Amino acid sequence: MCFCQRHIDRCRIVRSYLAAIDNDSERAVCHFLMREKDDAAIRRQMGITPVRLEAIKLRIAFGLKAAGIRIRKVTART
Repeated sequence: MCFCQRHIDRCRIVRSYLAAIDNDSERAVCHFLMREKDDAAIRRQMGITPVRLEAIKLRIAFGLKAAGIRIRKVTART
């Protein structure tokens, strides 16, 4: 996509990506991240380790990039 993605196009791509997720853990992490939960709250809610959470977030980032979404710099929220 072009450097300046239109908001509507970005939303459409993200929605189609989210609809295609078949892994429940990835879907749950996406749900929590969209609601701006911090990493500690996500780990507590899901009962996973920090390493497992980072692995899931990395898979999500690769999936979004493959779908055509530019990933902004993500900082860890603890």
